[in-house]
Amino acid sequence: MGDLIKPPEWGEPSKRQLQPWQASSAIEPADPRMALAELSACLTLVSPSGMSADDRTEWLKVAHRTLAEVPADLMERGCTEARKTCRFASEIVPAILAEIEQPMKWRKANAARSAPPPKVIEPAPKEEYVSAEAIRGLIRKIGHTDG
Repeated sequence: MGDLIKPPEWGEPSKRQLQPWQASSAIEPADPRMALAELSACLTLVSPSGMSADDRTEWLKVAHRTLAEVPADLMERGCTEARKTCRFASEIVPAILAEIEQPMKWRKANAARSAPPPKVIEPAPKEEYVSAEAIRGLIRKIGHTDG
């Protein structure tokens, strides 16, 4: 089982760039080791006796990639529900997704609303200047009106 918790060779999700809606810590993806431990516990309860170690490893890879953006508390909540209700490995991921669908939607929407507005960068003010020719013209004009 210790060999199954090696996400870096699986393309560890935490190395990907976060999506814009992931600005809030409430929607940070779960630590891969924690997620794999939860998924392993779910699979252990329902895996058929004919499921080989390679099959289990492949199932964990796919399940982990599918759920890579799920925060830790929602991963735990979804896996807890899956362990209570699932009878087959094929039911686990859909059960987790169904359990966390609404809270995840709420968190994404809340993160989008609470994200700071984009910083507007004003263009630098243009320096105003008067050419030497324009100044000479003004002096001549003033000189003509005064004289």
